[in-house]
Amino acid sequence: MRSEFKNRDLFTKFLFSLMIVIGSWLFFQIFSVLTGGLIFDLKMEDLKSILTNLHDPVYVGYLKYVQTISSIGLFVVSSIIIATLLSEKPFVFLKLNILPQSIMTFLVIMLMFFSLPLNNFLGYLNAQLQLPEFLSWLQNYFENKEADGIKIMNSFLAINSFRGLLINIFVIAVIPALGEELFFRGILQDILARWTKSNHWGVIITGLAFALLHFQFLSLLPRIVQGILLGYLFLWTKSLWYPIIAHFINNAVAVVFYHYYFQEKVNDSMETMGTPDGFAWAALYSLVAVGLIFYLIRKISSEGDALLKCNTNRDLD
Repeated sequence: MRSEFKNRDLFTKFLFSLMIVIGSWLFFQIFSVLTGGLIFDLKMEDLKSILTNLHDPVYVGYLKYVQTISSIGLFVVSSIIIATLLSEKPFVFLKLNILPQSIMTFLVIMLMFFSLPLNNFLGYLNAQLQLPEFLSWLQNYFENKEADGIKIMNSFLAINSFRGLLINIFVIAVIPALGEELFFRGILQDILARWTKSNHWGVIITGLAFALLHFQFLSLLPRIVQGILLGYLFLWTKSLWYPIIAHFINNAVAVVFYHYYFQEKVNDSMETMGTPDGFAWAALYSLVAVGLIFYLIRKISSEGDALLKCNTNRDLD
């Protein structure tokens, strides 16, 4: 099975990988819905009114359970299956064998913190975009879907206990960071780079797919930029751990911020920084800082590649 899959052309590999992803998602989606109903004692008719019961901890717990299991199936399980079919060493294929180094990890963490105002500014720009009048129905659809998503996410985040905060970090930060990076950077970016014969096109197309598959079109622009940044982070460092760390930091900061925001212990300054509503100039400083940190990451990665190549040549002599 593995040898047959490895010898297929890239287009066939892409289609077969897509089938694995869809099949894994369907299985785990059905599994999570059915087992979640049993665990939280909810019947199918109860789920029809789930959006009107988001104040009920039982419904919120059910949604968190379904999202966690579905995400694991959609991204983690499918990525492991695909990597196993593509390589006899899936851990190496996914670039998980190259462990993160302290100085690079520090730069990646700083990158995510300094990029916050830039993300806010991009989100502000995205919000100003309007579809043409004849597509107003589509605009309304996007806005309604976004509103439903925000309502569900707010129900996840509006908790008071430290235990609830840890659960949210696991559900919203750990699982997406690990799963989405395994699939988008570890699998899809490699296939697309080989298919287009360009690492840059692999990064860009994967970044677009990363944004589109979140189905949050009113925040599409910052997600595209974030996806491309994560792609180059993976391309340059040749380790999947750095985009995983970056993705985790991005989500975890949001979870912790909203945890204290809903308790009215902090204001919304972090959310508005970089926009006209709060310190608009911060977006420019954020752009410069992101560019500088990326330059350092690229430089350190290049020096590491040169050193590795030099040591390899010495071993061959």
